[in-house]
Amino acid sequence: MGYTFTIGNATPWHDKEDGVLSAGWRVKGVTLDDAPEFPNDDMTGKSNSRSPSYSGWSDFCKAVGIYSLFYDDHGHLHYGHPGCRLITPEDICVVSAARAKWQAKATLPPGFAKYPEFIGGEWVHPDIDKYDPQLARVLWLEFWMSWALANCETPAIQNT
Repeated sequence: MGYTFTIGNATPWHDKEDGVLSAGWRVKGVTLDDAPEFPNDDMTGKSNSRSPSYSGWSDFCKAVGIYSLFYDDHGHLHYGHPGCRLITPEDICVVSAARAKWQAKATLPPGFAKYPEFIGGEWVHPDIDKYDPQLARVLWLEFWMSWALANCETPAIQNT
C-alpha cells in the first residue's frame, strides 16, 4: 500500500451519489518532454505522478530533510490522506535547499535499482548499489513543484 502523489493544477470536483454530496480538489496527470526521467522508474516516467509506499515516502522525507513539509508530529500527512494542498514559494525553497544539500553529498547518479531477478535458484539484485533513489525523488519533487508554481492557476500536490 502507498500513496499516489500528483503535482500540478488543482481543480474542484463534486459528486452526488445516493443523496450524498462529496467535493474536493483533483490534480490531473501530466507528462512533459523536459521532465526528469530516471533509470528503472518506468511507472513514473516523465509524469507528474509517482506512487511510493507509505514507508518509502516517509523514509525519503526524513532522509532529505523535508519531513515537516509533509508530516505532522504524529506521522500523519498535514493535509490528510487522501488530500490536496497548495504549493507555495516557501515550499519550493525548502525542497530546493534539501535537493542542493543531498546532491552535494551524492556519490551515485539518480535512479532506482531494478527489481530482483530469480536466477539459478536465488534472487539476484543486478544493480542494487548503482543509483541514488533519494536523489531521484527529490529531483522529481523539485521539478514538478517548481513547474506547478510557474504554470498552474492553483498549484497543488494531491495524494490518493
